[in-house]
Amino acid sequence: MDAILYIRFSSADQVKGDSIKRQKELGAKMAQVHGLTITETLIDRGKSAYHGKNRAEGGKLYEIEERALRGELAGKVLIFEAMDRMSRQEPLESLDLIRSLAKAGITLCESSTGTIYDGKRIAADWTRLIAILASAAAAYQSSHDKSRLVRSAWRATQTGNGMKDGKGADPRLCPDWMQVVGGVYVERKDRADMIRQMFEMSATGYGLRAIALSLKDEQRRIGWPKGELDIRRVGNLLRTRRMIGEYQPRGRTVGGGREDTGSPIKLYPPIVPLELFYKVQKGLDTRRGTGGRERRRAVNVLSHLCRCQHRNEGDNLPCGSRLTYKKPPGQQPQLTCTRYARAAGCASKTTFRYQSLLDGILDHLGTLALPNATTDQQPANVAYEWLELRKKKERLDVLADRLMLEDDPVKEAAYQRFKAQIALEENALRERSSNNERVLVAIPPAELRDRAQRLRAALADSVEARLQMQTYLDNLIDVILMNPDDRSATVILADGLLVFKLDVGGKLASSADSLLMRQERTYMMADGATQTFDPRKADRDPTEDAITERIGASIVQGLFRPTTDADEQQWRRGA
Repeated sequence: MDAILYIRFSSADQVKGDSIKRQKELGAKMAQVHGLTITETLIDRGKSAYHGKNRAEGGKLYEIEERALRGELAGKVLIFEAMDRMSRQEPLESLDLIRSLAKAGITLCESSTGTIYDGKRIAADWTRLIAILASAAAAYQSSHDKSRLVRSAWRATQTGNGMKDGKGADPRLCPDWMQVVGGVYVERKDRADMIRQMFEMSATGYGLRAIALSLKDEQRRIGWPKGELDIRRVGNLLRTRRMIGEYQPRGRTVGGGREDTGSPIKLYPPIVPLELFYKVQKGLDTRRGTGGRERRRAVNVLSHLCRCQHRNEGDNLPCGSRLTYKKPPGQQPQLTCTRYARAAGCASKTTFRYQSLLDGILDHLGTLALPNATTDQQPANVAYEWLELRKKKERLDVLADRLMLEDDPVKEAAYQRFKAQIALEENALRERSSNNERVLVAIPPAELRDRAQRLRAALADSVEARLQMQTYLDNLIDVILMNPDDRSATVILADGLLVFKLDVGGKLASSADSLLMRQERTYMMADGATQTFDPRKADRDPTEDAITERIGASIVQGLFRPTTDADEQQWRRGA
């Protein structure tokens, strides 16, 4: 009779031991005693039976179950060392596995005890089910207890309270670009230097592909990282907060996935400055979703900014789609609505002159007195709040351990409320911490403008110059509203403090400066008299409020402040 030998071990390290050899020898002995011929040997390497990974798609036991359901294994024998090699799941799950295999006509042989299970034997002596259930329960309880102990120890390690050797930094939490020396984390200089080079390149506009290709030689020289230095790996290195010293504990979900299990911990010495880290995050966010050949050529440096303002008949809101770059043969480059180009709903056929728009923006940016990146909000010290949250989480763990020993719906409800409260507090604290860090690293708009102006001459010949220009403009300009009626472009920047309009040829048509509007100024009224007012005063008289309302209404209507003083005086009379 043909037999299949099934072998499983849960840890990849066990392949170095005698687990496979022992299970093979026991299986061969079982086959010899019962006159069986082993025709297949199936091995689940590093597959956990407690989490059911050997029964999930990709596991060898999954393959056996699927073949059994199709009737391909009827009349064959399945040899395994012990019940826990097949399943360490909850007892009823294990019992159901044995029952379904036996029902499919498979004879089951446990080589460590010589026990044989099949449909006829189980039907003739139902007490065999008790033996199977008891064996499954013992395997499950053993794995469950071990899992709790391991999880508890690992949680202590993750929070810094239970390092593997009882002192100093734990090598199991050490990232590839660091090493543990004398009980502390120390950077590996060659690897850290290459990572810092990645960040510098990304901050100046290099894409993931360009970074990966540029660092191939350096990767080979230092021998790290192993394998291909590709876009995905570069992106992961640029995104992880471990670069600024932060470790995020994670654990397994019920479904076998991974999730955050606690608040982040400042565990490592940072290898990149906080300012550089956030510059890179901002650049990665603005360049997201712009891959492929067009991205490598980086033709359209305004690709993220321009938005179509066409309103289809009956629509209250403008289209809002990005504009697509195209260059018809023998013509100048043009921008057109992406939704129109893809026949996705917008009816605007209008095209805009790309080079005129770009030149007009860069020309006028050079004349603006941009505001400094300032804020009235001072970064809060949240260290004590993180400590308090950590204490609450420790209390939550104590409650969870108690609930496992009790069946009290009142306590369960209190636990769930406390857990939800902690989750809300943690999310709010993370947001505050993130915002505080961003406040510290705001880039002055004037600096972005100056960087863009220095790159301008190199745009025609350099892909990297266009990449950098795109990064700078994305950080400086909020949005560019493209009006198909007169083919004008309204450029809004500095969080809406500055607005200017360009005509079809890229020439300045009008502008509005809300910072100027907030300053104390003297205006000429329609009767020739002058009036001085401060829009920041709390006790303005009705005349001052009326002036403010007229100025605001004019801005909303698109009648921006003219660019010459003479025109401004005329505009004030008409306002």
